[in-house]
Amino acid sequence: MISQKNFGKRTVMNQSYRLRDAQHVLHGWTLALVVSAPAVYAAPAATELPGGGQVSAGQASIAVDGAHMDVNQTSQNASLNWQTFNVGRNAEVEFHQPNASSVAVNRIADP
Repeated sequence: MISQKNFGKRTVMNQSYRLRDAQHVLHGWTLALVVSAPAVYAAPAATELPGGGQVSAGQASIAVDGAHMDVNQTSQNASLNWQTFNVGRNAEVEFHQPNASSVAVNRIADP
C-alpha cells in the first residue's frame, strides 16, 4: 500500500497490481531460462570422450579406440589433467589401476 496526495487529500492506493505484474514478468523470465537451458547445457555427443588428457604425476597412459578410452595406471598414485571430461551415452572410459588402494586424481579445466 502506498499513500498518494491528490488535490490536497491523502488517498491510499493498493499496490498489489504491481506485484502481480512483476510476478508475470518473473514467470516469463523463468520460462525463458528453462526453455533456453538445453541449448546452453546440451548433452555431449553420443561418442564424445574426454579430451586433452596429460599425465602430470605418476605413471599412466591414455589409449583411445573409437568411442572407448582406457587409462592404464601403473604407479600407485597418478595425477591427470584434462581439458574436458565429457562422456557420451555410447562412449566408455575405463581406469585400470594396480590395486584397490591406488589413487588417480583427475583435474578438469573445462570452462
